Amino acid sequence: MSNLVVKAESLNAQFVAWLDQFLERGWLWKGVLIALLISVLTSAPNPPAIFNPPFPQYLDKFENPFYDIVKDADIPEATQAANTNFRLGIPILFNLLNLHYPKALTYLLIISVVLSIGVFGLICRQIFEDRKLGFLGMLYIGCTYNGSFSYPSVTYDQFTLLLIFLTMVRFRATWLVGLPLFLALWCDERAYPGGMAALGLHLLWASSRFEGGRPSFQGVFAGFKDAAVLSILIAYVSAYTLRLWVGWYYDFSIPVGLGAVLNALVMNIRYFHIGLYTLFEGGWLIVIIGIAALFMQGNRWLGGLVIVAGIPLCMMGFTVFDISRTFSYIFPSILVAFFLLAKCVARPYQLPLLALVALISLVSGNYVIHSHREGMLRWVRPLPVMLVEDQLMKMREEYLEQKELEEAN
Repeated sequence: MSNLVVKAESLNAQFVAWLDQFLERGWLWKGVLIALLISVLTSAPNPPAIFNPPFPQYLDKFENPFYDIVKDADIPEATQAANTNFRLGIPILFNLLNLHYPKALTYLLIISVVLSIGVFGLICRQIFEDRKLGFLGMLYIGCTYNGSFSYPSVTYDQFTLLLIFLTMVRFRATWLVGLPLFLALWCDERAYPGGMAALGLHLLWASSRFEGGRPSFQGVFAGFKDAAVLSILIAYVSAYTLRLWVGWYYDFSIPVGLGAVLNALVMNIRYFHIGLYTLFEGGWLIVIIGIAALFMQGNRWLGGLVIVAGIPLCMMGFTVFDISRTFSYIFPSILVAFFLLAKCVARPYQLPLLALVALISLVSGNYVIHSHREGMLRWVRPLPVMLVEDQLMKMREEYLEQKELEEAN
């Protein structure tokens, strides 16, 4: 048994040495390219989301951002199209840049996914202070829904998520941290719960500085004096205040009511287990270890605070029918768990754990969940599987056509 342990430690040391040498130069672009390769091969891009233009209501908003979808276009309030009323960030941007080409949003989303992978790696590098773990972080997100091109339709999600990730970067000019979040809050209302991950991460960062390198319950409250935290709070208050004013001035209809939320919660019960797993996939291992480490080190109050804050955040993913899209906004909170791993778990265990998380996420695959009407749980096929399946379908159709011709003759 001891020989196996020695052999495993030797192999691990060799792997770490090779990885360190491989990432000595250009670790960021290498990580992005490999993560993109994994993403495309394991989660085939969704052709309608890549080649089709967005919904007509999106294009109407590009022409006139303050066009009331509900009233002027006679769209029912509880619909996906009606939700674009307050999603004014990209329409205003495209209107200012005079971008009315239908595929402009599609190209923006593709670029946003690529940049999100890179920014995620930079945040991991800041958290762990190790480029190897930043590299593994990029491989992990490349194995998840957030790092894939398998999103079901052309929306503002990927650009909004990029802005949330940018909010989680620890800039030197800390007062500017809240600016990307302010813009994200105007792209999709899901950014309101999604941005809480950025608030939590910056609070923990500030807490560690106040408490000598380790996060603590008391330090979290002291962290509200941190400039980055204050910047995020200002972004929330200013964005919501401006939203109320815009709604009043342009007489916009509020698209979704409490009844629709409760209805979605009831219908989503059947997807509770698979929905929660797809949120972090293998990353749940880091969540469990990070919280357990807090309790084992006697930091029970902070551990309890993380659980209390995390439960309602996870439940928000079930308040709408497009579960996967909504959970993609909760996904950035995995970086809070990464921070706990970095501060509460010994460094030699961090790299193997993050590699295991990426491997679990790679093997388990990605799923898109939408519970409206009959519901849908779609496995995102790996690219080789999709190509083989499409070829077999063509062969089947050709065979059936040939058979019909033979029977007709």
